[in-house]
Amino acid sequence: MGLKAPRNAWMLRAAALAAATCCLFPVSQAQAASDLCMTTAMSDNANIVPDQSTQSVIRQQAANTWQDWIWRGTDYLRYCDKKGDPCPYTWGHTHSTEFNVSVGGNVNLGNAKSPHDKWYNALLTLIPGMGKTSTDETTFTVGVTMKPGQYAYPYQYIERRWMQGNYKGGWVRQNVGCSVHTSSNPRHPGTNVPGTMYHWDPNVTFGDWTTNKEVGRGYSYYLYY
Repeated sequence: MGLKAPRNAWMLRAAALAAATCCLFPVSQAQAASDLCMTTAMSDNANIVPDQSTQSVIRQQAANTWQDWIWRGTDYLRYCDKKGDPCPYTWGHTHSTEFNVSVGGNVNLGNAKSPHDKWYNALLTLIPGMGKTSTDETTFTVGVTMKPGQYAYPYQYIERRWMQGNYKGGWVRQNVGCSVHTSSNPRHPGTNVPGTMYHWDPNVTFGDWTTNKEVGRGYSYYLYY
């Protein structure tokens, strides 16, 4: 899922924030459809530079899911007398818990790796669900029957599935020299900063990522002796 800002606009912001340069691309480069001259401050010398059109693609998923307990109602623990009969227990209340949609995210930059790992955070945000939160509001309407001697308490869980994928679309280094003009003000001549040409390839793939994403949610009771 790629972000929606235009490709060149994202590169312009990256240029403006780079420590070694203070200027935006000239109009002719900002309008380039598939070729762009980048200084080292902009590209960080990566072989592939991602941008807002880069997508994360799911390549593999686990067959099974696992439960991530997001709330344990230990304050509502119940005990069934071991000398008595089985005990029905229905908590019967509503509980809300905020949780992360994806957990355990990891990024391998691959050909986007650079001396300062400049693109790590940007690619991390492209992992499905990464950085997003949600709220599970559950009403415990179904109960459980406790055997004599058992304890029980309610809990909420998120059903998660392990996923793996890679990235698609990026600016590919061409190893051809170029220069970036540092001033768009006609009253100031500016200077030319050496750079390297990059070509936009919407189909190039690179790196990989993993995460554990929410695919369902529910509640139950933990029973134990």
